[in-house]
Amino acid sequence: ASPGTKQQAAALIEAAGGQYVEAGVMTSIPPYGIRVPMLLGGPQASALATRLRGYGMDAKAVSEKLGVASAIKMCRSVMIKGLEALVIESYATARAYGVEDHVLPTLAETFPSIDWEKQGAYFFSRVVQHGQRRAEEMREVANTVREAGFEPIMASAIADKQQWVADQAADHLFAGLAKDARWQDYADRLLAAQPVPTKQEGDMDSIQGFRKFYAKLMVSRAGSSNGALIAAFSAVPRERFVGPGPWLIAVGDDEYISTEVNDPRILYQDIVIALAKDRRINNGQPALHAKCIAALEPKLGESVVHIGAGTGYYTGVLAHLVGPSGFVVAYEIEKDLAAQAAKNLHETHNVRVECASAVGTDLPCKVDIVYVNAGATHPINSWLDSLAVGGRLLFPLTPDEGWGCMLLITRQADNVFAARSIALVNFVPCIGARDDTTAQALAVAFKRSGFDTIRSLHRDETHDQTCWCAGAGWWLSTAEPVLPGQTDMVK
Repeated sequence: ASPGTKQQAAALIEAAGGQYVEAGVMTSIPPYGIRVPMLLGGPQASALATRLRGYGMDAKAVSEKLGVASAIKMCRSVMIKGLEALVIESYATARAYGVEDHVLPTLAETFPSIDWEKQGAYFFSRVVQHGQRRAEEMREVANTVREAGFEPIMASAIADKQQWVADQAADHLFAGLAKDARWQDYADRLLAAQPVPTKQEGDMDSIQGFRKFYAKLMVSRAGSSNGALIAAFSAVPRERFVGPGPWLIAVGDDEYISTEVNDPRILYQDIVIALAKDRRINNGQPALHAKCIAALEPKLGESVVHIGAGTGYYTGVLAHLVGPSGFVVAYEIEKDLAAQAAKNLHETHNVRVECASAVGTDLPCKVDIVYVNAGATHPINSWLDSLAVGGRLLFPLTPDEGWGCMLLITRQADNVFAARSIALVNFVPCIGARDDTTAQALAVAFKRSGFDTIRSLHRDETHDQTCWCAGAGWWLSTAEPVLPGQTDMVK
């Protein structure tokens, strides 16, 4: 509170026969606990400081005059809370323009003793967690400045910025971010949440405005409101991955129409874009991939194998979601597409592109996610074996003709796999992952329907009456998976 507020409070308490000592806590309580530095003021400050130090507290009397301790804290808060607000505004704006890699080094050059990456993450996290209290404090700081005879221009602006972040946090914009999240993760959430500017405001013609709206629309169509997913789709430029325009847009089986223009804004729709028309390879439907990626629930720091990466657009989305502490290995068997993916992603340092088949290949061990974008008639053993416990495999389970489904398999224990269908799909075939006999069995199973009742995968051939479809060494069951030590109550 301001010195004036403290003095008014003291007058009320002393009029009622009490004694008033003001206190200013001078830094974050963690890691100090009760030993957090604290300044006391007022006629009884010295006596109380002595008593509190006896309890192990770090209390210091600074004046017998009420308001001095408050003034020290309030003036300090202009700087500390102001730095937080400045960093959030500067970093988020730099992120919006894509210039953060230029801005932060100049700060480090001017103030070399500060780790601006680490400090930025700390400031964002503190304001997200404590912004409401900080905003209220800064309003009292504004009163302090006003009591000194100045217009509190900066203090009021800092309060507004802190309140703005607090309001975003109250709307769960930052839900799911890890404790060690980067400042970029917070900034991306803020950017994705901003309304698309109107044309009258002069920015609707910008590609970023279209990309932000597209990201929200695709994730919403996927039945999700995941802020991290919106931020990822908003951050990755689709035009970088689909080649120069005009573009061919899929409108049916082997049927395409031209956009006739090369304006990249046209790409930010729920459309399928040809990458190699002669091979029926496309940059797939964004809403479908948003639904699939939402089901996989990528988290910061996780490891991903992306099979059938094409030119890398959805690889880029996955890389953004797992962040620099995670990694993505992308497999693409078509040499020209793999080369283009490597070029498109060369600045994405947590991605490695492999021009190779992911069938019959040793994949990275104990990964969290395997995401396949080419149709298979069965789960490949190496895909399942590569999963860590808790890992997720999502792939198109497809017959030779007609629709299949995106099958999500979760490894719950060494040999226990939950399974469920995510969506009906039709993908190009995955070379090496097709079997004619199994394709026929799948065609019969999908015609019979009931794919939405799939609940588990078994890696043997002892299928029972719960079997939905079976292949060589595997079968899908409508019964829930049974963990070791549990009794199968389904049969």
